[in-house]
Amino acid sequence: HRDDVVGMQHTVALDVVDLVIAVIAAAVKFRGVQVGDEGQAAQTAGGHGGGIGHPVVGVDDVRLLFHVFFQHHGGGGGGEAIHFIHEIVVVAAAGNQGPKPGSVTAPGSSRKVITVGSSDMLTGRSAVSGCGPTAECVCKPDLVAPGNHIVSCAPGTANTYGVKSGTSMSTPLVSGAIALMLEKDPLLTNVEIKMLLRESTDDMGLPRNRQGWGKFNFHKFMSL
Repeated sequence: HRDDVVGMQHTVALDVVDLVIAVIAAAVKFRGVQVGDEGQAAQTAGGHGGGIGHPVVGVDDVRLLFHVFFQHHGGGGGGEAIHFIHEIVVVAAAGNQGPKPGSVTAPGSSRKVITVGSSDMLTGRSAVSGCGPTAECVCKPDLVAPGNHIVSCAPGTANTYGVKSGTSMSTPLVSGAIALMLEKDPLLTNVEIKMLLRESTDDMGLPRNRQGWGKFNFHKFMSL
């Protein structure tokens, strides 16, 4: 997803973008890493989250990357870095294996992450957005956002931009909004961010395990 994060970086505070890019750059050597539980580390994704055959990097590995970033950029020591990591907001795509129940893919199936589905890919012929519940009977996704025919980076094309569809295009919209909210109030915790997202959705009239709390409303979110 690194191309899509960068492709939409004009919506994200620059310091947050630098942090994201630093972590992505450090992870690139793994050739398409996917963040998973520690038990998934060193295993292949097997198709989950669109990362067929890609290695899964454990959460502790990601924490280490952030720790290195803080030390390199003169952060306030390991304690401050670790405190930041425990409060990091993780946003993941619901995957494009829907709409059958239990089709949310890893790492979006994790209970604590913010899982985003595609609001315009829930019904009809384009209904591929992953739906819950998860294997642990957790309702997912948490919310949905537009993900059909989104303009973003497309390496290898003449103008370096292209049109893409899927939950991986919905996720950067929510991630960018969260970055702006954290720039507005840096003291917000990951739990508080999640609760603000819950209060800033519009009900689409679909089951909870298909639409989550509802469709993300950026203006409502930023006004909270």
